Amino acid sequence: VCWALGYTVATLFFAVVEMSIDTIVLSFCQDSEEHQGTAQYAPPLLIETLGNQNEMHRLTQGSQ
Repeated sequence: VCWALGYTVATLFFAVVEMSIDTIVLSFCQDSEEHQGTAQYAPPLLIETLGNQNEMHRLTQGSQ
């Protein structure tokens, strides 16, 4: 019973974390798209992390 409860709680927790990360990345992409490729409202750490121009281009262009 404890194992099943722990597994359920961990699964739900990681689902929330995954959704949060997806939301942050999508918000960054939307910000970049609205401001011609440079994110205006993104925090500096996120810009630094995604600072590689190739990575940013891949994220903002997606699989269109």
